Amino acid sequence: MQYNYRNMPIYNMSTHASGGPTAAYTEIPVAYTKPQVKTISGCPVFKTVKLNAGRALVSDCFSRGNEAAQANLPGFGWYDHRDGYNVLYGDLSAAWFGDGEMRIAYWDLTGTCVASHPGGTWNASAYCGSFGDSYHNATCRSNDSPLIWHNFDIARGIDADKTTP
Repeated sequence: MQYNYRNMPIYNMSTHASGGPTAAYTEIPVAYTKPQVKTISGCPVFKTVKLNAGRALVSDCFSRGNEAAQANLPGFGWYDHRDGYNVLYGDLSAAWFGDGEMRIAYWDLTGTCVASHPGGTWNASAYCGSFGDSYHNATCRSNDSPLIWHNFDIARGIDADKTTP
C-alpha cells in the first residue's frame, strides 16, 4: 500500500526563475493554517511538533495526476480502501477519514496549476507551484493536495475556521 507524507521538504523553483537564489529563502505561507504557519524552500511544512499542532502528517495514498484526471480515472484511493483513508496525525493518533462518495479519489483539479504545470495531488513537495510567488501558492497549489490535507485536519477540528489559503 502506498501513502502520502505531508511534511516533505518544500520544493520551490524560484531559484531558477526571476527571483534568483535569494528567493529560495523567502517565507512561504502554509495554506489553511491558523495561525498562519510559514516555512522556506528546502524545509518541511511543519518544522517542529509545536508548529504541526496535531495536524495530519501521513495518509493512505490519495495521489491523482493530471493524466488520470483528464481521462476521468480515479487516483490511488481507488486501489486501496476505496471508501476512505487512514490518517496519522502529529499527536501520533490515527483516525479513519471516510470518503464513501470518493471525492478525494476523483479530486477535481479544475482551477489548480495542473493545466499549465505538471502535478496533481501527487506532489506535496511542490507545495507552492513552479514559481513560489503568492499567486501560485494561494491560487493554484492550495486547491490540490494542501486542501485534501486541510480536510483531514478539519475532521479533527484543527484549522476548521480557516476557509481560505
